[in-house]
Amino acid sequence: MEITAADGYRNTTCLWGDKGSFGRATIVDPHPADRADSLTRELRAALVHPAVGADAQSS
Repeated sequence: MEITAADGYRNTTCLWGDKGSFGRATIVDPHPADRADSLTRELRAALVHPAVGADAQSS
């Protein structure tokens, strides 16, 4: 979703949500906005990891 303020300032927001996570990335620099979708996918891949099982947590 791209938003342009009254003064012409532009930012792009991408969202994701699934069973175990929800996230939002807002890109305020207009230059990478054309690849906001790929930047958001990279961010999600870096942040979202499978949960560790209870057995592994107690070790």
